[in-house]
Amino acid sequence: MKAFNIFVSDSENLESSGTRRMDVRGEQKGHGTRMVEVPSEELIANMSDFLENTQELLAQGEKTDGPYKVDTVEITAQISVEGKVGFMGSGLGLKGDTGIKFVFKKI
Repeated sequence: MKAFNIFVSDSENLESSGTRRMDVRGEQKGHGTRMVEVPSEELIANMSDFLENTQELLAQGEKTDGPYKVDTVEITAQISVEGKVGFMGSGLGLKGDTGIKFVFKKI
């Protein structure tokens, strides 16, 4: 099974299964980085759903009237340790998230 490795900085107990402790110099004991494997099929499905929903959202914005039109939108989505993809504050949590940047350009 293929998987993506997601490295997260975390102060939680790093001894749980599926994690590898890598202490960062200068941090207090118990802080460090851990690696979590997310199955590629799960991450791909979550990202596809996020992109589809984002494109629907942008299409709605295109319907508004006004003197200015948006032709480029940059979005940084968060990828949680569970492989969820979304906007910060959408239930993903602040701890242990990483991001990916999408640039949508009107064609």
